[in-house]
Amino acid sequence: MKRNHFIFLFFALIFFSCSFENDFFVPNDLSIVSWNVQTFFDSTKNGDEYYEFRSSKSPWNEQMYLKRLDNLCAIISKVKSDVLVMQEIENEKIIFDISNRLNNGFGKNNWLYKYFSFGKNEQSCIGIAILSKYEIRNVKFHNVDIKTESVEVPSMRPIVELEIVVGNKIVRLFANHWKSKSGGEIESEKWRKWQEKVLANIFQSKSDNEILVAAGDFNKDIREFDRNEFGEILFKDFSSEETKNVVVYSPWDDFEDKDLGTYYFDSSWEKIDHFFVMKKEFIKEFDVLSFEELTNDDGSPNKFELYKNKGYSDHLPIFCRINLTKAVNP
Repeated sequence: MKRNHFIFLFFALIFFSCSFENDFFVPNDLSIVSWNVQTFFDSTKNGDEYYEFRSSKSPWNEQMYLKRLDNLCAIISKVKSDVLVMQEIENEKIIFDISNRLNNGFGKNNWLYKYFSFGKNEQSCIGIAILSKYEIRNVKFHNVDIKTESVEVPSMRPIVELEIVVGNKIVRLFANHWKSKSGGEIESEKWRKWQEKVLANIFQSKSDNEILVAAGDFNKDIREFDRNEFGEILFKDFSSEETKNVVVYSPWDDFEDKDLGTYYFDSSWEKIDHFFVMKKEFIKEFDVLSFEELTNDDGSPNKFELYKNKGYSDHLPIFCRINLTKAVNP
C-alpha cells in the first residue's frame, strides 16, 4: 500500500512582543479539538474529488470554496484550541489557506498555528490534518498491513502519530479516521478491528505514564468498543493473545449530557468521534461543541450541502483539555 507523507513547519512573517512559550513557563494543560469537517475540498478539480465536486454539472467553484473556508476559520477562531485535528481534508493547500487566514487576523481574534502535519494514502480522496500552536516532531504514519483476508482490502486512512512539544512536556498524539460503515456495518467492522489492533500494539509498547492521546473519527460508537469485567474500554489485538489488549479511558463515560453525540443518523445520536487516553487523570475537561451555527433547530449537526452552498459539517467537533502536570518529561 503506497502512501503520501507530508509535514510542514512554517512561521508567520509578523512581529510579536512575546512568544507563546519559553523555558520558564509551561502551561498546565493542552487543549485539543477534533473535528470531521465533511468532505473539505479546495476549488481545483484534479479528478481525485468525490463525483459531486468534480462533475461537469457540479456547482463547486472558487467562490463557494472561499465561503466555506471563511466559515471554517470563523469556528477555529471561536474555539482557539492549542491543537486542531481535522478529518476529511483534501490536501495540504487547504491547510495553507486556513493558516493564512488565521495568521492575517481573520475575524476579530486571530489565532496562530505555527506547525502542521498532513497525511493521506495515495488512493484516498481525503486525509487527516493536524495544526498546532506548539512544535510538532517525530511524525509517523501507520497503515494496516493485511495479508490474511480473503477479500480486497479497501482504502483506509493512515493513523498519524506525532509528538506535541510543550516546553519540557511531551504529548504523543494519534490522529485517526477509521473505516466508515459504508458497505455494511458488519462487513466493514473487520477493517476497523484491524485499525484498532494497530493502536493496541502501539499503546501496549509505551509506558502507561506517557500521555498518549488517540483522537478523531473512529466510525465506531463508544458502546461498540469491547470492555473488560470491570467495565473498562479495551483496545483489542483481536488477532493475538489477550495480554496485548490495552485498557483505555474515554471521557464519554463521564460526560454529563448522555443524550448528546457528534453524529446524527436515523433520528438518533451516535458517539463516534473520540478521545482516548490510558489514564482518567490525563483528562481535565471534555465537551461537544454544539455552537448555534453548527446545529439545526433540533440540535442535529448543520451539515454541509453542496448544491445549497450552506452548512458546516455532518459532525460536531469535540474538545478535550489534557492535564500536562501528569506528563512525563522527555
